[in-house]
Amino acid sequence: MKHSLLHNLLCEHNGQRVIAYRSATPLTLRQLQTDCAHLVTRLKAHQARDFAIVCDEPWSMLVALLSCHQADKHAILPSNLQPKNWPSYRLKWPLISNIDAALHHNDVAVEIGSKQALEVDFSPLDGSACGLSLFTSGSSGEPTQISKTLQLLEREAQELQQQFCSDEPVTRVTASVAHNHIYGLLFRVVWPLLANRPFDCGLIEHEEALMLQLTKQTLFVASPAFLERLGQMEQLQGQCHSVFSSGGPLSFEAVESCSKRLQCRPIEVYGSTETGGIAFRQRQHANQPWQAFSCVELAIHNQCLVVRSPYIEAAYFATKDQVELQDSNLFSLVGRQDRIVKIAEKRVSLDEIELALKQSSLVDDCAALAVTQGKQLRIVCAVALSEEGKQHYASQGHSWLWRELRKCLSGLLEPVALPRKIKVVGFIPRNSQFKLDLAAIKELFHD
Repeated sequence: MKHSLLHNLLCEHNGQRVIAYRSATPLTLRQLQTDCAHLVTRLKAHQARDFAIVCDEPWSMLVALLSCHQADKHAILPSNLQPKNWPSYRLKWPLISNIDAALHHNDVAVEIGSKQALEVDFSPLDGSACGLSLFTSGSSGEPTQISKTLQLLEREAQELQQQFCSDEPVTRVTASVAHNHIYGLLFRVVWPLLANRPFDCGLIEHEEALMLQLTKQTLFVASPAFLERLGQMEQLQGQCHSVFSSGGPLSFEAVESCSKRLQCRPIEVYGSTETGGIAFRQRQHANQPWQAFSCVELAIHNQCLVVRSPYIEAAYFATKDQVELQDSNLFSLVGRQDRIVKIAEKRVSLDEIELALKQSSLVDDCAALAVTQGKQLRIVCAVALSEEGKQHYASQGHSWLWRELRKCLSGLLEPVALPRKIKVVGFIPRNSQFKLDLAAIKELFHD
């Protein structure tokens, strides 16, 4: 049995160790132990076995997660914490929450900051027996529930520390990503705790908030969506220890903006909820390949990447990402297998259509979809125009834009596979991980 490193913290006597900050207020290990003691007592008296953790900040989530395990409960971290989803979660599980409005009679409140100590004997726990359920982003369909253990997460955090440790100290970890997805949970909470790096409970949502946090000792766990906006943050100028990005695609323009604004190039991490981290890169040029983590083995089956990793319990996991292997541990992403469709017996890559359109100076962002019209499958595109594109569109009109964009695709697609409709929109719907929100994009074409 290998004891969970996170649960070992609850058994430590170094109570004054600062493990997090809420604004400028330090939160100590003793406070974590006290908050967990109160919640463990309430959970042990509850008959339910599984609980959904609906907490809007990482400290409360951490208290809920560890308390579940100490009370021999299973923790579930839903992917969407918006109030409209609470009733559907409650149909399956009672909630643990720090949000008063989320709590009903069978739910359990997370009460933090208590000064009243409780006598609770925390137990060292087997990390492989500390279960939790996470959810995929749902960018290509409904979110899928994925079972994990603390042992797997802690193993990955140790690999991250080994791969990215440096002589320069990190005094605070701040983030623009939510704590209830695997990327935020791992990089924002688990890794900092095991590396003795205090994490910030606040969420960076705008330029001013990041400016207040910037120091040479700040590690920034960023969302691709936030980094894509750096070029517009003209007042932002500072220096970070390091910047990480994961969960969605990142343009090379955003990489360059990060280098300019924060004095460091982002470390991109490729992986998934199912696999954990697979590979990383810190790009000096746009097409720099991905490098697999040293503990991850790569293979290809049906043109798609297959991984063997200590972060998954199965022997192998077959992804839906098409890749080109350049070496045993280097590869380039080609596109998603589920983004390839057949139009009039011709294989068409929706990713390639989007890439080709983005090469046009008229286009800022775009999304390609295959939709059924009558009995036939057709390609449609939503396009957000650049400033140049908006000027031409205003003077030349939609027919002109249609012709110009089809020219971008004429060498890529046969005429039968060219988009049948191009819709100009103000922005392309994306989720917090900067992945296409396919459901919202489909709604654009329902008129």
